[in-house]
Amino acid sequence: MASVKLVTLIPKKWEKLIEEAMEIEGWEKPAHYLRELIKKDLVEKGLLGVNKEDQKTLEQICV
Repeated sequence: MASVKLVTLIPKKWEKLIEEAMEIEGWEKPAHYLRELIKKDLVEKGLLGVNKEDQKTLEQICV
């Protein structure tokens, strides 16, 4: 699998909050925690892990 490096800046006050959230969820590295947050967001929006044909069928059933 190919990968892309993503770099971003966050407010300093978020650093402690992110560390606390990582500890709550059992993550050791910020990069792994943030990657999981992004993955969960994409799945929630139906952009990752959803078969487009199944989604169309589901939409037709719900109408």
